[in-house]
Amino acid sequence: MEQAEIEITLSVFGRACGQSIRQRHETLPMGSTVRDLMKRLEEQDELPIAFGENDDFNEFYVVVNGRNAMVSGGLDRELEHQSSVLVLPAIASG
Repeated sequence: MEQAEIEITLSVFGRACGQSIRQRHETLPMGSTVRDLMKRLEEQDELPIAFGENDDFNEFYVVVNGRNAMVSGGLDRELEHQSSVLVLPAIASG
């Protein structure tokens, strides 16, 4: 019998309120993607401070199981049970 939900470990740093989320367990429906998680965080006002506005969450750096999500499946990457997800504001320098 397949699980109807998955549990991930979530950390979010750089939030406007100054309160980081450190290794909170989050339950999501089976088949949830990185995009689904980002939308959920956006709805709960738990995303980091964004520098610019973009509909594709490109202003954030998302790491799934130690790998940059944008180069390993992108926003449509399906999250697996017991994945570890880290969300940071994008960082750039010149």
